[in-house]
Amino acid sequence: MNEPTIVKKGKGVNLRYNGYRYTKDRKNAAGIQYWKPTFRSCSGRAHSTDTDGLQVLKATDHDHEPDYESTLSAKMKSDLIWKAADNLTLPMKEVYNQYFSHKSSIISTWYANLHSNYNRKMSELIAICIFLYG
Repeated sequence: MNEPTIVKKGKGVNLRYNGYRYTKDRKNAAGIQYWKPTFRSCSGRAHSTDTDGLQVLKATDHDHEPDYESTLSAKMKSDLIWKAADNLTLPMKEVYNQYFSHKSSIISTWYANLHSNYNRKMSELIAICIFLYG
């Protein structure tokens, strides 16, 4: 999860890093890109450079929990899109199969995390309903 990933989002790009999602803020003359979280109320920030590949130089604390499932999903989707762009002669199904044949352990971990997160959220929702409606 510590590997920074750039994900295209509409006309812009997002940075995904350590379970957090950032949007571009500004870039200084030295080439350092400043990022702010997509949660507007969060005071966390990140600074990156791409001179020798994408590197996050600094990331500050956030006011909310990271979303690892969303970060992993976005990374996998972005990787798959880049792989498809690099292999335009292959059918999409073949690109998909090649990509995911190497990612089986990551996918099973991701699915397990997603499933446990879903169960936890459902348990919280049921507890709130019981509290509110008896």
